[in-house]
Amino acid sequence: SIEQYRKLREKFPESKNMPMVLMQLCTLLSSVKQGDEAADAKSMEEAQAIFAELAEKYPDSNEAKNAHFVQGKTLIELGYRTQGVAALKKMFENAKQYSAGQIYSAAEELYESKDYVTALEGYELAIEKADGNESIIIPCTYGKAKVLHAQKKYEDAVKILDEFQEKFPKSYLLLDVLDLMSECGVEAARNENDVNKRIELFNSSMKAIKLVRQYRGTTAKALAEADLQMGVILETYADIATKWDDKKRADEYTRRASGQYQKFIMSANVEDAEILPILEEAYVRDIPISIKLGIFDSAKEDCEKYIALFPKGKYLSKIMLYKTQAEQG
Repeated sequence: SIEQYRKLREKFPESKNMPMVLMQLCTLLSSVKQGDEAADAKSMEEAQAIFAELAEKYPDSNEAKNAHFVQGKTLIELGYRTQGVAALKKMFENAKQYSAGQIYSAAEELYESKDYVTALEGYELAIEKADGNESIIIPCTYGKAKVLHAQKKYEDAVKILDEFQEKFPKSYLLLDVLDLMSECGVEAARNENDVNKRIELFNSSMKAIKLVRQYRGTTAKALAEADLQMGVILETYADIATKWDDKKRADEYTRRASGQYQKFIMSANVEDAEILPILEEAYVRDIPISIKLGIFDSAKEDCEKYIALFPKGKYLSKIMLYKTQAEQG
C-alpha cells in the first residue's frame, strides 16, 4: 500500500532498494484515485516530487532511467494526458537512457495528443536508436508520414510513403500506408502548379487505392469502400483541375468520377446492410455530377432510387432538392 512504501522510505533512506521503493510509491500515488479531486491533485503533486527525487538522487538506477516513460504512460492511462505528455517530452532531453521502443511509444502518445513537432522528433530519434531493427523503423517511418499528413505537408508525406513502399513492400503496415498515400497524393496535387507533377501525384493516389482494393478486397464492404474512394479521388482531381483552369482534364475526371460512382451504384447489393451507408454516399456524390453534366433523366432516376432505398436517409432533403433541379432541367 501507499503507506507501507512511505514507511519504507522513511525507515531505510539509504537502502539500495530505495529507487524501487520510490518508483512503486510514485506509481501508486499516480494510479490510486480517491474520489476526491483535491485529494487526487495532492497525490499527483507528491508523485511528481518523488519522480524528481528519483531522477536527482539515483540517476543511474534503472528506475530513474525509466522514470519519465513510466510516469508519462501512467498519467495518460489515468486520464491526465497533459501532464503525461509533458513527462514524455522530457525523455527526448535524455534520449540516451531510453530504448528505441520507449521513444517510439512516447512519439505515438505525442502524436495522439497532436503535438506533431515533438512526435516527429520522437519518431526520428527512435529510428536513429533502432540500429536497423525493422520492428521499430517500420512503424516510426509510417508515424513520420502520419505527422506530415496531420501537418498538411502532403508532398513531404508522399516522399516518405514512396520510400516506405520501396523499402518495406511486404510490411504489415502496407495497407495503412497505401490508404494514406491515396489521400496525400491527391492533396499534394491540389497546390502543385506543374501539370505533369499533378498528374503524377494523382496517379500515385489511384494506384494506391487500387492496391488497397486488391489486397483488402476480401469482403463486400472493403470492396465498396475502395470503389467509393476511387470516385472521390477522381472527383477531387476534377476540382483541382478546375482550380488550375485545366478545363479539359476537369471535364474528363468529372465524367470518370460519375462513371465510377455509377458502376458501384449499379453493382451494389442493396440487401447487404453493410453496403447501404456506402451506397448512400455514392448517390449523394453522383447525382449533382449528373445534373452538372446535363444528364437530367439519370439524375432524376437516381433521386427516386435513393428515396425508395433511404426514405429517412440523412441526405433526403438534399436529394429532394436535386430531384427538383433534375425535373426542371
